[in-house]
Amino acid sequence: MKEESSDTPPALKLHLEVLKAIAHPLRIQIIDFIHTHKEVNVNKIYSALGFEQSITSQHLKTMRTAGVVIHRKTERFVFYSLDYDVLAKVGHALTALQTD
Repeated sequence: MKEESSDTPPALKLHLEVLKAIAHPLRIQIIDFIHTHKEVNVNKIYSALGFEQSITSQHLKTMRTAGVVIHRKTERFVFYSLDYDVLAKVGHALTALQTD
């Protein structure tokens, strides 16, 4: 893992993992798909977007680790939704940069 740059604005240091997790074209597509469906089964994500299951799972794991998505398991399925609180905090930090 890369070290944080010493010139990273303090308002963003706490949110670097989230920013890294959403800074990928496939993850942006997954985020948009989850947002549209509110809560969605992982199988529906990869089949609707045309991604391989393993690739989808890797990206979801990265976003889950960063706190971007929330997962809920049932006996047979795993469902994902966005953690809007986490995304809002990052949004506020980015907005704060404009006013500094």
